[in-house]
Amino acid sequence: MKGWNTAYINIPQSAGLATERLSAHVKQRIRWARGMVQILRIENPLFARGLTTAQRICYFNAMTHFLYALPRLIFLTAPLIYLIFGMTNIPGLWAAIVVYAVPHLVMSNMTNSRIQGRHRHSFWDEIYETVLAPFILLPTLLALISPRRGGFSVTAKGGVVERQYFDVRIAWPLLMLLAFNCFGLLCAAARLFRFPSFHAPVGLGGW
Repeated sequence: MKGWNTAYINIPQSAGLATERLSAHVKQRIRWARGMVQILRIENPLFARGLTTAQRICYFNAMTHFLYALPRLIFLTAPLIYLIFGMTNIPGLWAAIVVYAVPHLVMSNMTNSRIQGRHRHSFWDEIYETVLAPFILLPTLLALISPRRGGFSVTAKGGVVERQYFDVRIAWPLLMLLAFNCFGLLCAAARLFRFPSFHAPVGLGGW
């Protein structure tokens, strides 16, 4: 906005310490996500003076990136409406949905893989964002509503984790999502094979 230019050099120029635990990593990413959404709300690049169209799109894309938590959690939980309750949440023939959705998903992943190269892998990118989604959802939504709230805290780094362990406290939202999805698959299997002891409701539009 003040007329500065940037130059991209395709050589690693810096190195730093990373967080040692998932809990600390989540805390760091929550701070990053909230900060980006705060900038989006306070100094919206789409309407800021002194930026070109390309710059507006670039900054807007970067600042809205951390809003991925909401659609990702919707995609993870929306099928449960059908799997558990038998209710149709996306009207239409399943084959038509597949014909439209699968090419889009394939092309999106191929494009991301081509652009990001060896620096970021599409499969692990999906896993990574899924792990973070339950934790950054509320902070980003609150930042959209009230962008000037929230403090700043530095994440501890430089420690050493001497043994492997499973942190249940940080994993419980993901374990709950896993349990719901497993339960939904069991309900779908029961409806598919029509077990006599399982009376699942039929969809709104019938079979």
